[in-house]
Amino acid sequence: TKDPKFMEKVAQGKFWVGLKAQLKSGVVGACCNQADTIVTDAETGGEEELLDREGILKGWGYPVLDTIEINEKRLKLVKIGNPWGIGEFTGDWSNTSPLWEENADVARNCKKSATEKAFW
Repeated sequence: TKDPKFMEKVAQGKFWVGLKAQLKSGVVGACCNQADTIVTDAETGGEEELLDREGILKGWGYPVLDTIEINEKRLKLVKIGNPWGIGEFTGDWSNTSPLWEENADVARNCKKSATEKAFW
């Protein structure tokens, strides 16, 4: 988002604290992508779904499942579910990212599963 108030909350760490508190209290979180650049996904059997360059469906909702913070690496990750079965996130920390092998301790903390329909 380009909303300056939201970006200020992110920069100040307020968004992260709020997200963690909401998930801990049982509030269901969700997110969506409003990317400007889209590509089509060949795995939909000819149906053209709008995907961004990192495999996320544009404008579709995804559940926020969990958060993890690894202070010694100054790393904050959010676990996102993919209930659609279309597309696959391909960015940093995606299921096939080399960052998992390079950071085995992070993979253990995240309980990463190759078969789970979710990504960090």
